[in-house]
Amino acid sequence: YKAFVVAGSKDGFISGTHVTSANKSETREFGTIMQNIKAERSMADKGFACEENRQYLEDRKIKNGIMYKASRNKALT
Repeated sequence: YKAFVVAGSKDGFISGTHVTSANKSETREFGTIMQNIKAERSMADKGFACEENRQYLEDRKIKNGIMYKASRNKALT
């Protein structure tokens, strides 16, 4: 299983959870995790890095804090 937890940055309280089977991609679960969350900014690890998730945040006017994945022969800036 994979478990996802959403917590507030100010108080650290858990505001959402989501559990999936282990064979599901983290990238595709982002919208489900964020569905009922009211946030100004989203911080997420590289497992959520994709254009679809970045667009999801932009459409909802949530600041994007998803980390970028490094690519071979391309500097991470």
